Parts: sequence; C-alpha cells; structure tokens
Amino acid sequence: MVGSVRITSTLPSSGYGSEETPKEKYIGECKWKFYYPLDSNTKVWSKAEMLEKQRCEEVINNKFSIDEVLHISVFVLTLVFFISCVLKGRRVVKKNEAITREKADMSVEMSVIFVLSFVISTFVFVLLYVAYIVFLSYKY
Repeated sequence: MVGSVRITSTLPSSGYGSEETPKEKYIGECKWKFYYPLDSNTKVWSKAEMLEKQRCEEVINNKFSIDEVLHISVFVLTLVFFISCVLKGRRVVKKNEAITREKADMSVEMSVIFVLSFVISTFVFVLLYVAYIVFLSYKY
C-alpha cells in the first residue's frame, strides 16, 4: 500500500498573503516560543526571557488593549472630522446667504459640501490608519 504524506507547518504564517494582524502574529510567536515546547515547564529562563514571557502573557490576556482603542479612535476621529466639515460648510452657506441677501439652493450647496467633506475625511482616515499600522509594526 502506497500513501502520500503532506507536511503542514504549525508556525504562524507571515508574508503578503497573511490575514493576521501584527498582534496575532506576535501572540503566535509567543505561544510557539514559550508554550508549545515540551521543555518549557522545566527550562530555566533567563531574566530577559522571563520579561519577554511576561510581556507575552500580558498581550495574550489583555483583551482590550491600546491597539483596539487606537483602532476604534481612527474611525471615531474620522467620523467627527466629517461631521464637523459638513457643519462648517453649512455655516458658511448660511453666512453667505446673510451677506448676499439671496436664498441659496441648499440641496446643491450641501451636495458639494458633502462631497468635499467626504473626500477630505477619506484622506484623513487614510493618514490615521497608516499611522495606526506603523504603530502596530513598531510595537510588535
């Protein structure tokens, strides 16, 4: 009887095709380094390894870390920025109406303001998200 064997790796995947976040990769590396080896319970750890293991345990056990706070704040800050841009644009239109004493077509004016606010907010979101990714790459 002839069979084939396929070897699979249990190491965390990395590279461009990986769907894991840097935190998940770091947790996988920690588990592989500190918890999967058979001699991990009997091994004598150096001070640096103990500190690294403690940091790993903090990352694993901390369910709501600074990473999640930053991730949520990126979306919240973008939404607040968008709303403030729309309100500022509406105030400018109302001020223009008062100065020129003409009634402005609010649907046209607000659609332009809405589109501009959306484009600027998208740009701000991209900048904040890139900063968030850089922070994660630096941290882990």
